[in-house]
Amino acid sequence: MALFSPTDGCRKEIIMSVGNTMPKNSLTHNFVSDPDQVADFLRALIEGFRERKISVSSDGREQTVIPSEILDVTTETVLRKGRVRLNLSFSWAEVAPPKRDLFSELRPKTVDGGDES
Repeated sequence: MALFSPTDGCRKEIIMSVGNTMPKNSLTHNFVSDPDQVADFLRALIEGFRERKISVSSDGREQTVIPSEILDVTTETVLRKGRVRLNLSFSWAEVAPPKRDLFSELRPKTVDGGDES
C-alpha cells in the first residue's frame, strides 16, 4: 500500500521530502494542501493500517512498515497566536518476519499432506 502525493493528485504514491540532517531510516513529509486532499491522504493512511502495510518513498528511497496488532496513538492540539497545530502520532513495536522451518520443507510428505515424523 503506497500513499498518494497531494501535489500531483495521484492517489498511489506519496513523495516524501528528506532533510539533509535526517537519519537514513527516517522520512518526513511537509506540504500545503486543502482539507479535501488532507482527507484523501488520511484515507490512504487508514487503508495502509487496515492492510497492515504502509509504504512511503522519497528521492528514490522507499520504506515499508508493518503495523503491529497494538499501536500507541497520540493526538496533540496546540492553539497559539491565531494558529492551530494538530499532531497525530502512531508508534508500535517492530514486527519480526515469521521464521521459516527449513526442515519441514525437507521432510517427505504423506498422502494426506502432513509429514511422516
